[in-house]
Amino acid sequence: MKRRVGKFTAIFAFVAGALAVSVAFLSGTLIPNAPSVEEFPVRGIDVSHHNGKIDWAAVAVRDFRFAFVKATEGSDWKDPDFEANWKGADAAGLARGAYHFFTTTSSGLDQADHFIEFVPKSLGMLPPVIDVEFERRNSKMSDEVFHREFRVFFERLRAHYGVTPIVYTTGEFHRNYFAHTPIDRLWARAVVWKPTDLAKDWIFWQYSSRGRVAGIRGRTDLNVFRFDQKRLDSLRVR
Repeated sequence: MKRRVGKFTAIFAFVAGALAVSVAFLSGTLIPNAPSVEEFPVRGIDVSHHNGKIDWAAVAVRDFRFAFVKATEGSDWKDPDFEANWKGADAAGLARGAYHFFTTTSSGLDQADHFIEFVPKSLGMLPPVIDVEFERRNSKMSDEVFHREFRVFFERLRAHYGVTPIVYTTGEFHRNYFAHTPIDRLWARAVVWKPTDLAKDWIFWQYSSRGRVAGIRGRTDLNVFRFDQKRLDSLRVR
């Protein structure tokens, strides 16, 4: 009888421990792949209207260095909080950049013009970001058409802002679409493991989508820059 009780106690302790770890992970208090501050001191966030109204002064207290703000999606959608976040990040002293969620339902040129209409070219801004992460089975474009339209979008932004855009994507998307396409400025999403499959290429790494940041309600995407502050500043629009 004592042995059985001991066995049940061990099982209960295991289940309770596993549950505690799961809760900590889901709540954002545990980030198993969190990079060390010593190795990656240049840190930042990315936000959209999903984060609600942001107290940017409180965000800056955490010593974040940069923030990427969602601006547009496709050829006809604009983030309703873009202006507030764009101005707020700048006022808080953060290096700011804007990102566009690329879709397969409209041309690259139409999407680029839509982005350019709403994102002003500002001295000191970080390069524009192209977020590409749709699932292949849901794509409205063939691989060939995607690469053509993506390139049109990419080159239009590069010509307008005078800098090479950043490409945000996942390891899976990179393998499916960019395995043979060099990306000069890659922003890797890897929220469980380190981006080892993109280790030679990435310059930004989104390591968590469940971060807790003062000034922002709910969960926030957390990122690091691979190099030092001087290198980050070298990316800015001049």
